[in-house]
Amino acid sequence: MFVKTQLGYGTARIYYTNGVYSKFLVGFVAAVLRYEIESASLTLDRSTTQMIREVDLLEMQKINDFYTYTHAEKNIVSDLFSSLGADALALLNESVKIENDRLAGKAPVLRHRKPGPKKGSHHKNYDADGNVIHMKPGVKPGTKRSDVNKDGTPRKKPGVQTGSTRSKYNKDGSLRKKPGPKPGSHHKPKSAEPSTKLVQKT
Repeated sequence: MFVKTQLGYGTARIYYTNGVYSKFLVGFVAAVLRYEIESASLTLDRSTTQMIREVDLLEMQKINDFYTYTHAEKNIVSDLFSSLGADALALLNESVKIENDRLAGKAPVLRHRKPGPKKGSHHKNYDADGNVIHMKPGVKPGTKRSDVNKDGTPRKKPGVQTGSTRSKYNKDGSLRKKPGPKPGSHHKPKSAEPSTKLVQKT
């Protein structure tokens, strides 16, 4: 019932594809919010529809060139926000302050970034001017790798191990060919080209 009436899904008209996705996304978020209000209403022994109507009465109005919220002084609204783990008056006053500061021409106070490296820059180093220091890939010069892995096993040197011999056969069972040119291929004599001499007739 509430999906049809309160969320507006009683009628479905013609929409383009992204419009349908947006409509269902809004409905899903609204259903989650309604569930949270319903859970808080049960602790207050009130109906969900009554609490939604009380919240719907909250309205920001402009009085004497300043914005203010109406019906924000009701205890039922503050009890609902408190059961949801929020301070109703603090949230409403903050939103009103933003609008009043905008009318007064005051610049909003930006939140300061937490100290430390910039977000997403955990693989980048910066100099004093804030420019990225491009590091060459690979191990830093002068660093020595440990002889033991993290799991305690001895680290093997890269490449073919000393004293190991390669098999005569490949993985597919074919005979492995020795590297380099085939035997006798570089001893072939060059084909003798016939020399052409110019004969001057006398």
